Amino acid sequence: MKKIIALSAVIAIMTAFASCSDKETADNSSSKETTTAATTVTTENEATTAEQTTESEEISTTEESTTETKASDENVQEYKEAAIELMKAMTAAEKLGSGIVSCDGNQTLSTDANYFKVTDTTIDSYDISSLEKIKTFLSDHFSGEFYNREAYLVEGEDPFFTEGDDGLYSHLGGRAFIYGWDKFEPEIISTGDNEFTARAEYELTNGLTQVDMHIIKNDDTWRVDSVVETPLN
Repeated sequence: MKKIIALSAVIAIMTAFASCSDKETADNSSSKETTTAATTVTTENEATTAEQTTESEEISTTEESTTETKASDENVQEYKEAAIELMKAMTAAEKLGSGIVSCDGNQTLSTDANYFKVTDTTIDSYDISSLEKIKTFLSDHFSGEFYNREAYLVEGEDPFFTEGDDGLYSHLGGRAFIYGWDKFEPEIISTGDNEFTARAEYELTNGLTQVDMHIIKNDDTWRVDSVVETPLN
């Protein structure tokens, strides 16, 4: 009888262990499934976040590109406006040395009869009422090689203009006037830091000439620094 009771107890214990084992296996399986599901959700969330980040970066890049394009367009417009003003100044400088300025042929400089009293105080709206005014006009619009080209107007042993006790005097005649621009519509062909090159054309009896103007900014002022002239026909 005792043996039967002991055997029943062993069987009961084994059954309990088996039940616990099955429950633990089921619990582990459930835990694994829960972990897998959570991992899947996390991965999907990360993918969604990555996609949103990529889209945001693409939008940001597009906005930056648009801003850069607008800034570039604004710069080109500034360059064109500066080039037009400087083309007008180039024309005025050529006129100054071509004998277009009105003078009194009967009033010569007391110390040099080759100079005649200037009676016109403006050229293309620029003030040329004194030697200092002409110097300022040249230095405000030109520099470097191009300034040196026009410096004969006010510098050297025999400048084109000189000052008398009663005002400005000038030589008569002068060199040929060339910058009769067909139209003030320059093309900007290159740009850099505080510099650009503008291209325009003028036509004389000997044909069409292309002018590439290298323009620089110094002290917040645009100036023609040099030019390259190329006959086109």
